[in-house]
Amino acid sequence: MKKINNIDFIKVESLGNDFMIIDNKMRINLSASKIKKLANRHTGVGFDQLLIIDQNSPHSDCHFNIFNSDGSEAKQCINGLRAIAHHLFNKTDKGIPLNISNKSGIFSATYDNDLIEVSIPTQKAKLYTDNTNINISYVDFGNQHALVKVENINTALIDKIVGAINNKNFFPEGCNISIYEQAAPGELKARTIEKGSGETLACGSAAVALAFAVANNDKANSKQELKIIQPGGTQSTTWQCNDYIKIKAPASIVFTGILTL
Repeated sequence: MKKINNIDFIKVESLGNDFMIIDNKMRINLSASKIKKLANRHTGVGFDQLLIIDQNSPHSDCHFNIFNSDGSEAKQCINGLRAIAHHLFNKTDKGIPLNISNKSGIFSATYDNDLIEVSIPTQKAKLYTDNTNINISYVDFGNQHALVKVENINTALIDKIVGAINNKNFFPEGCNISIYEQAAPGELKARTIEKGSGETLACGSAAVALAFAVANNDKANSKQELKIIQPGGTQSTTWQCNDYIKIKAPASIVFTGILTL
């Protein structure tokens, strides 16, 4: 087999959550150790997640697989969906919605004045409450989240909270862990530790998990907008009557490059 030496890639970010995107036309297969080296911000490209596109998808415009910076694979990454959509919208008609798939399903993305809006179905999503602590909720909608309400996300002992959640072992394979506070009516501030990547500047799936939990806890039955303020910026979420949650934020290309293997 002929060795592949050079591979084109794109670096994209959404609210500081950054990604290396490879269009896998050459059918490359990167090991976990290689991905970990590429994720290194000093000696590699540097990213929170690696997104590998497979254009040959029979059911969507584009399918992609997600790998965390430690080389492990993830099922869902909503900021990653937005990054992929931004990349594709640069090559297609921005007025036509895209259907993009990953291991969690197929999702619709639209372009709106330099913002990318993604629709996340919630019919199969599940919310669990912690009977021992009313400030902890768990959400499963393809990937898993633990949500911990605190008084102040900047002074809360996040490492201690993460350790306690991991010891609870509610999701045996681990989960993303977010601490959040009520900033104002319709606004939450949040920080997220992503499984396999550590703390990131923004996490789209955490924002959706928070919107889903708040909507269910408040018994919402109509459109409800909630802004999730994360260190990298704000994501706007809208609860759509038990069917899906729309989440909107910007994305941008940082640079393009050629990877030499």
